[in-house]
Amino acid sequence: MAMPGWNQEKDMLMDVDGLDFFKDSREDVNQEDTRMLEEPTIDDISGAPETQFDGEQPIRESLSEFKSCGFALKFQMAPASSRSLGYISTRKGNATLTNGGNHSDINSDLYSPLFHRLDSSDDYKQFVLTCFEIYKNLDEDRVFSIPTMGLVSQTSRKEHVEAVNLAMEALIDEVDSFIATQSIVRASELGDCLAILNCIQAFFFTTASATDQTGGLARQLTHWINRADGEPSELVVDQVFRQGPAKKVYETSSFWKLVNQLLLRGLFDQAIGVLEKSNIFKDLETTCELTFSVLTDVVLLLKQYPSSNGEEYREWKAASLQLSQYYCESSSEVDAELRNMICDMVLLISGTQAKILQYSSYWYEAFCGLFMFYIPTLELSEEYLQLSLKAHPLDVCSTWEQACAEIIRGKIYAVLPMIESLDSCIAAFFAAFCEAQGLLESGNSLVERQGGYEGIEGDLFSSNNSMASFLLHGFALELCSFDDKHLWSVAIGILAMTPSPNGSAVRVAVAELLPHFPFQSNDDVEWLLTLCAKWRLPEVAKTIYRILGNNFISENNVIEAMTNFSKAGEFEWVKHYSWMIFEASALQGAPLEDEIIDAIVSKKAHAEIPKEILEAVLTDAMKQALSPYAVLYQLYQQLGQKDLNNALENLLNLLEFPYLPKHYLALLAANLLYPVFLCEGSRQIPEDKIIRLIKAIDRFENDDSKSIAMYAALKEKPGNDELPEQLSDFVKRVRQRLNLKICEEYIT
Repeated sequence: MAMPGWNQEKDMLMDVDGLDFFKDSREDVNQEDTRMLEEPTIDDISGAPETQFDGEQPIRESLSEFKSCGFALKFQMAPASSRSLGYISTRKGNATLTNGGNHSDINSDLYSPLFHRLDSSDDYKQFVLTCFEIYKNLDEDRVFSIPTMGLVSQTSRKEHVEAVNLAMEALIDEVDSFIATQSIVRASELGDCLAILNCIQAFFFTTASATDQTGGLARQLTHWINRADGEPSELVVDQVFRQGPAKKVYETSSFWKLVNQLLLRGLFDQAIGVLEKSNIFKDLETTCELTFSVLTDVVLLLKQYPSSNGEEYREWKAASLQLSQYYCESSSEVDAELRNMICDMVLLISGTQAKILQYSSYWYEAFCGLFMFYIPTLELSEEYLQLSLKAHPLDVCSTWEQACAEIIRGKIYAVLPMIESLDSCIAAFFAAFCEAQGLLESGNSLVERQGGYEGIEGDLFSSNNSMASFLLHGFALELCSFDDKHLWSVAIGILAMTPSPNGSAVRVAVAELLPHFPFQSNDDVEWLLTLCAKWRLPEVAKTIYRILGNNFISENNVIEAMTNFSKAGEFEWVKHYSWMIFEASALQGAPLEDEIIDAIVSKKAHAEIPKEILEAVLTDAMKQALSPYAVLYQLYQQLGQKDLNNALENLLNLLEFPYLPKHYLALLAANLLYPVFLCEGSRQIPEDKIIRLIKAIDRFENDDSKSIAMYAALKEKPGNDELPEQLSDFVKRVRQRLNLKICEEYIT
């Protein structure tokens, strides 16, 4: 019957939020900030999941029309998902659709595909980072070992177990927090993971002292099943208390089914609240003193449920048996149907298997009831599971139910593929903590059983590696499909920290990954180089320097590029860009307007640039490669000071330099020698220097394509109109001027 003055918000007997039940789905939806990770559609032909491109789709007409007009959608796949692209390819001369639509304007567009189940949200990245920190903080406790010789420390073993238990608890808390940020579909998958984690925590990740305590383990079990499905729901409780006026609420079978369900789930306070809310105590106090007394004793028993499985529990069990026997064998003044239902409840509390199985709706409810009210020991867990499954078969469509049943059987290996199908991150660290607890075989024990290491040819997924290592390595490589430096750091950290019998395979994997690291700052580069030093990877360090050099070149930062090329051992590139600097300065006939380069080649470098920066930027190879430009720079300074004798000497040094590329001879002669020292009205030149100039000019190659191109580029610059049109004519004029200079020297 309906209860007067019922207020669902104030008078509700079960605080669903307080019990940490599954969240209301309405709170999971954020249409603006969260993309719904719905199940993908399946292609009819290939059977593969279909996905979409991010933003505008490349095919905007019918597929048949798209193909008939010569278009094709092609893909370029890459290890990093952000670098996987789709693009439109067309046949030449056929880029217009019959309906007037034109794809020629999108032929150069690139489309990024959205990969199903690849979560790139900030929440997921933070979740991965936190899980890794939990694993990292285990330190030496990541490895499970049993001392076989020497002094065995019981304290050390206890501390190891406690550390692993805390790590599992932290992982569960993190998964619970992560669920609150996800969409409905994704939250459902993570909810299954959480149910599995809570189950294994109850059976294998409680401290030694808590394992001996009935109350502690019972709380873990009840938390597992209540968090897994969140029953009974508010709607069920509301319906029970909204019965018709024909009967009082406690006279209905649905009421006692609710009470017994709460008892089986360990929700004693809620069960007592339901009884009190029904007014059964108030009514029976005046109508049946016996029944009232029994119900009062039941409430007292529930409030005094023991915390130990020793003498205290045996006394509690004896009291419950005595109460059930007393009531069932006594006559009462209540209706027979009500008496039978009360008797069933008392028998259930006393541990009667038939009643526990009768009033449970699911196998895990029956299992929890058998554990709490029959004999609270894990030694009978498989027997309890068998009885429960016989009465209530598990849901074969429920991943978490199947996984939890396997956990109770102790078959942890069977759980791994189930949890991996839900989330690879949780599966990897779940396996790692199980191995640290000794529930999974470690890599070292596998090596000992299989007869030794595989050697250098072994890899990350060798049969000598444990299942935890397999999942951790797989997850690490999965993180490398993200273009995110923080996730890459986690990936490399996982590879480095995962216990593995084959360190060489991990070293090879790290060597493969480091050059592809998506670095963004100098700190990232320093971290990479530190890893190279730690893992003794000099060739990888050179590759990183080479990548940095190319990046600086694209940013037009030549000096930084040369620094990294020299550290990479790419001395040809250092020489190449040194001559590019020389060429640019020689073409403009003045020093480059670059403070760093000018400071390096001048004698003021130590005064203008801090010592630590200069040592980091300027290498020995750069000093040697920049020496021709240093001479040219000094020549410019001397010309500015009208020191023509020393300027001519430096020019001769450049022209006579045996490693000077020959196409620069014409450039130096046309831009410096001729206008400064050989034009009409110029000063006399000593005979010995004239002879040196003639020998240098003999090295000219008039038919060299580079020399001709260099001369043509100089000729196009303003102020060079007096130079001959052809390089060959210019060389003749230089020779004539040198002959004239010789005559002037003899005449004077």
